[in-house]
Amino acid sequence: MIYDPVRHLIDNPEKAKNFSDRYHHIVVDEFQDISDIQMAMIKIIAGSKASVMVVGDDDQCIYSWRGAKPEYLITGFDRFFPKPAVYKLDQTYRYGHQLSLAATHVIKNNKSRASKLCISSPTSRATSISLDVEKIGQPTVPKQISTWLSSGRKLSEVAVLVRSFSQAVPVEIALLKSGIPYTVEGGTALFDTPDIGALLAGLHIGAGSFDQLPESDRRKFIQYFVRFPSLGMPRDLEYEMINEALSNLEDPIGALDTFTFKVKEQWVKERVIRRARTWRNLQVMHSSTVEELIDYIIEETGVKHHIEYTAKNDAEAEDMWSRYKVIKTYAEHRSEDLLPYVMHLESLRKGMDENGEKGEGILITSVHRSKGLEWPFVIMPGLSQGKFPYIPRTSDQTCDIEDERRLFYVGMTRAQEKLVLICPNDRRLAAYLGKGCDQPPEIIEPDIANASQFIYEANIFLSQRVDRILSGKERLPEAVASPETTQKYISAIRKQKH
Repeated sequence: MIYDPVRHLIDNPEKAKNFSDRYHHIVVDEFQDISDIQMAMIKIIAGSKASVMVVGDDDQCIYSWRGAKPEYLITGFDRFFPKPAVYKLDQTYRYGHQLSLAATHVIKNNKSRASKLCISSPTSRATSISLDVEKIGQPTVPKQISTWLSSGRKLSEVAVLVRSFSQAVPVEIALLKSGIPYTVEGGTALFDTPDIGALLAGLHIGAGSFDQLPESDRRKFIQYFVRFPSLGMPRDLEYEMINEALSNLEDPIGALDTFTFKVKEQWVKERVIRRARTWRNLQVMHSSTVEELIDYIIEETGVKHHIEYTAKNDAEAEDMWSRYKVIKTYAEHRSEDLLPYVMHLESLRKGMDENGEKGEGILITSVHRSKGLEWPFVIMPGLSQGKFPYIPRTSDQTCDIEDERRLFYVGMTRAQEKLVLICPNDRRLAAYLGKGCDQPPEIIEPDIANASQFIYEANIFLSQRVDRILSGKERLPEAVASPETTQKYISAIRKQKH
């Protein structure tokens, strides 16, 4: 939005003078998120007259995808405005010592950052940090929330933060199954996505339960099934065809037969014919397993081609595939016949609609969207190597580990009173944690069975003990592998008291 006008002013210095030296003071907040073009704009507006003050935290620079880089806050500001006065705000008032120390253990591994040690203020509330190990098919988020509620707390105080919304899918299913209401902010709730809507429509057709659904649901599912993946028809013709299908709920797919003759492009005509054939084939697949039916729907409706064609990158493709994988894995875990499983999914969908109507529940959102916000209780699920940090599977894309670490740091520091990190049952993790080590094994392969390297880096063993050490109830264990950061933190707190 500002690129073209700022670029024009850079190329035309005489015109830029019209915007310079208008202000005596300029204050820029969240300066760590500044991009090249924004920096150029500030320089033009400041001219030679304005006093420029910026505020930011280089450890919270998480928008590199739009050009932000921490170097502007670390060294770049000096190049534009020489010899600035620097004030370090090294205390937090949001959370207590356990979280401060764990966050410090993680972020100190970044090389591109200003040298600092952030400690909790004496007035900060106590914050507990804990690790929950999750086995496949045994989600722990509902248990954590139930414990919170049993202590008299509210659902609205809880936020589940995910690296990408693909990580929210198993959480949503677990919450729906447990009857815990939720809202998804920044993404689309599971059963409101067109892909899962089309899949559930196909499952209903295959299970023979489609005709028993309320009319409003049948209408919704018809639209999902016809529209996703896209048939490539002109929008007006697609709209006309869907209206025709909705006008005859006894044989909605007959509308596709009719409109085949109105389509000019042969490749589109073949897609329409195949979609109609898929519907009819599903009607006689009642004896299939859930897994067979899901595979058939994915294959015959062209889901794979759709994802390969529309996904902008590996991460987006993985997000798309994850919803199908979770529905299929969930079916394998429940080991039900087709009809009972489909009706179970339908009950979950209905539960989601009811929760939405009530407008209550916990919040599920992404770490990116959580920046600047805070909640009493934060849960971060899906912390496996490859998922968070996100590590692309193809060699043409790389992982910026420092950017991922800053993102993790932002997520964990949204908590005020309680932070729960949820990771897979990594067989190596317990041994490392017990040693008070803040470095992961030399190699952690990207795998859902391996805990994120950030879990290793957080040194939870020592972070959980810092309150007792500071109060004199416990001494710093002598045999720990990585005591240095904890010693610096304790020293800074004690110096603060004196």
